[in-house]
Amino acid sequence: MIKILGFGCVVWDDISEDPHAKGPQNIGGTIFNTVVHLNRLGNKASIVTAIGNDDLGSLTIRKMKELGIGLEFVKKVTEPTCLVKVFFGEDGNWSYSMEDRVSWDFISVRAADISRINRYKYKTFFFGTLEQRNIVSREGLIKILKECKFDTIFFDMNLRPPSYSKEIIEFSLKECTIAKMNMEEAILTNKLFNIKADSIEEFIVSLRMLYSIDKIIITNGMNGAYFSDGDKIGHSSGFLIDMVDTVGAGDAFSAGLMHKLSEDSSLKEACDFANKMGALICSAKSSIPDYSLEKVYKICTIRKGAIAKPFLWP
Repeated sequence: MIKILGFGCVVWDDISEDPHAKGPQNIGGTIFNTVVHLNRLGNKASIVTAIGNDDLGSLTIRKMKELGIGLEFVKKVTEPTCLVKVFFGEDGNWSYSMEDRVSWDFISVRAADISRINRYKYKTFFFGTLEQRNIVSREGLIKILKECKFDTIFFDMNLRPPSYSKEIIEFSLKECTIAKMNMEEAILTNKLFNIKADSIEEFIVSLRMLYSIDKIIITNGMNGAYFSDGDKIGHSSGFLIDMVDTVGAGDAFSAGLMHKLSEDSSLKEACDFANKMGALICSAKSSIPDYSLEKVYKICTIRKGAIAKPFLWP
């Protein structure tokens, strides 16, 4: 078991297509989902976040207690708890809309929080980009990174336009020891920072050199993930599953990755397990379904060959 601390949002999804049945149906959020998975895998994970002083905030507290998530770093603020409207396209992909000013935009971090974090001796800290869109939460994140000690700092890029900037991405890459992103985010970063890499391999090597990142992982959906903890690039194959939807798959991948790395597994072994976690979520109706570790290992059949279909780096 390892102690892991995440910094980020808790949201509720409204996925109902019935205009008369709007309201919160699923609790989630990238960092929140990852914390849930980490705890289910046997770790002790907590979240630094903020919820509204409203009915949805009270529901959030009840749900967190039900899921066994500690409330030590959960702030209550006057801004509303976040409700996200999720839309699913005919191609199976999803989009969303939410308010510009919600509770997790105001995650303040005080001296007492810093003292408690250091006292609890968390080994790993992880964060994303979305929560940095507001200066209050961003300053809270910066305070933790400056004043707390961690063995590993994991950055899940998880770009959600328009809630990111070049400045936010660069700051995050400079602070982390492990960076994870999907293929679309890698392509965007290559263009945004004018890296001019002609291949995924060249991009990974260039990014490691630019920001002195220990490990880089780039996911590519059902096609698996590329990874590097040195100059050599590796690939972890995807798995065959009955697809339901992809919401939350990246969060499960992150949890699986951190879990296996905390056990001193190789990066290849960690990515293999993380791919199974992601596939499990793609086969479920929830981003945090009930499951056993045994099911993670048994649910998937590995795809033959390194990549299910050719990928062309633009």
